Amino acid sequence: MELDNIKYFSVIFNPTAGKGNAIKKLPIIKQFLDYNNLKYEIHTTERIGHAIDLAEELCEKEGTAIIAAGGDGTINEVINGLMNAKIKNSDLSPIFGILPIGRGNDFAFGAGVPATLEDCLKALIKGNIQPMDVGLIKGGDYPLGRYFGNGIGVGFDTIVGLEAAKMKHIHGAAGYMIGAIKTLITYPAAPEIEMEINGEKGVYTPALVSIMNGRRMGGTFFMAPDGKNNDGLLNLCMTQQGT
Repeated sequence: MELDNIKYFSVIFNPTAGKGNAIKKLPIIKQFLDYNNLKYEIHTTERIGHAIDLAEELCEKEGTAIIAAGGDGTINEVINGLMNAKIKNSDLSPIFGILPIGRGNDFAFGAGVPATLEDCLKALIKGNIQPMDVGLIKGGDYPLGRYFGNGIGVGFDTIVGLEAAKMKHIHGAAGYMIGAIKTLITYPAAPEIEMEINGEKGVYTPALVSIMNGRRMGGTFFMAPDGKNNDGLLNLCMTQQGT
C-alpha cells in the first residue's frame, strides 16, 4: 500500500482465529502501529458475520484501509463487507489489507503476502496497492450470493474442511491432512452434476470441484498452483472419482 493514500487503519480483529491463538498476536500488532505513529482503531469481532458488518461500515470513511486480522474465514467476511459497500456505492474503491493469523492462511499465500506477522505489518506501510479479483457464488444458504477471494469447493475438499474444523487441538495444515485421510475412507459416491463452462455444457461425476481465485486450500493442497488473484480469471480444478 502507498501510505500517502491512507490516513487511517481500521483493523478488524478476530480473537478466535487460529483456534484462539490469534489473541496472543494483538499486542504485537498494537505495538507496531503505535511505534510507527499510525492512526488506527482495533475492532474486535463478536460473532459470526460481524466482520461483514464492520467492513461495510468502516470502509465508507475516506482514506481508511480495512485490515483483516484473522484467518481465511475472517478475510472472507471482510471481503463480503467491502463488496456490499461497493455495490451500494459504485464510486467506492475500498483499500484492503490482511494480517494472516489463522490456521491455513490460504488467501494470504495466494496473494503473495509475507509469511510472518512482522513482515506483514511492514508490508502495510511499504507495499503497493494492487487490484484484486473477487468471485461470487449463489445458492444454498446464500440465494443472493456470497463473495470469495481465495476459492470455493464442492465435494471432497468441502468435507475435509468440515472435518478439520472439528479438531480443536490440532493446528495448521495438520488438521486438513488428517481430515483428508478420514474423508478418503468415508467419502460417499460422487454425485452427478451438470456444469456450463464458457458456454459449453457437460455432465460429470467429479469427486471434487474447486473454483480458485488463489492457489491453495487447506494449508497444503495446491488446487491452482499457478493461480493469480488479479489476472481477471478463475481457475477450475476438477477430479473424477475412481471406481
